[in-house]
Amino acid sequence: MSGKNDLQNNLSNAIDENTRQIKRIADSLEELLSMIKGVQPAELAKKAREHKKTQANLKREAKKNE
Repeated sequence: MSGKNDLQNNLSNAIDENTRQIKRIADSLEELLSMIKGVQPAELAKKAREHKKTQANLKREAKKNE
């Protein structure tokens, strides 16, 4: 019977740990969502343009160095 109790205790501990981790993930996702909502569309578009420009410059440099 002791083995069964040990197994139940291990399962209970694993469930508790999983619950803590899921709560942590949920909190992180909520924070990320609030950050995304806080970004203005114009600001987001500007960052996308900057990223696209940077990527194009990197490709241009790579071709130059070939």
